[in-house]
Amino acid sequence: MIDSARIEKDDKVVLDQIILVFKMTMTHDKFEEVKNLTDPKDWPAIRQDLLDYVAKQDTSLPGAAITLKTQIELLLREGLCTESINIFPDPEVDNYVNSQRIEILELLWFEVDRQKPAELERILPIIEKYAKKEYQQFKITSLDRLYDSVQQKYPEFIKAMYSRGSEILVGNLPATKYNVFCQFLKVFFCFFFFNFFFILFVFFFFFFFFFFFFFFFFFFYFFFFFFFFFFFFFYLFYFFLFFFFFSKF
Repeated sequence: MIDSARIEKDDKVVLDQIILVFKMTMTHDKFEEVKNLTDPKDWPAIRQDLLDYVAKQDTSLPGAAITLKTQIELLLREGLCTESINIFPDPEVDNYVNSQRIEILELLWFEVDRQKPAELERILPIIEKYAKKEYQQFKITSLDRLYDSVQQKYPEFIKAMYSRGSEILVGNLPATKYNVFCQFLKVFFCFFFFNFFFILFVFFFFFFFFFFFFFFFFFFYFFFFFFFFFFFFFYLFYFFLFFFFFSKF
């Protein structure tokens, strides 16, 4: 029918049929085809109608016409970050489904960070839900890549997640999972160790040069030089001692 309408140069019928095809497939290519066939003055209304249709699809239903990944990608391509966050589903019982959704959650975070960073905070509750679900299954590394990005803007949130994860792991810890918990603690303490050491290093670095270049007093120079290396070797020793202890589990 589309080919016949093209031959007859009936643009309205062609457009109606392409819109119908898009609603059945909901691919980005068909979306662009509708855009190319639509009069520019009519496009804003048609575009909004099509995107509303996409956003209303329940991707969790068996035989859904669109996957969650395609749905989120299409909305994000059109700059609908808020809508993408609003429709992101909660964790499922199926671990495989959750693993796929965590990858899509990473995509959502990166795109919202690029397009509308002010909306990132609204993704944190979603991450928390998936983190709790993963910790309950003793899957402590599945969110590592996402955590690496989140901690750049919300380090306190990551601390809270590690703390909450520790509580969940201890509360559900059978004897066979002790090694998993120790591995989690390694990541937890390494995160805090390097953050604390970095702050300590910057503090003593600036104080060292401040007193050395502006006052030229040997006492202050020696004092900060001594304590800088004292704390450095102390925390380095503490870190390796902790790492050696938990590696025995």
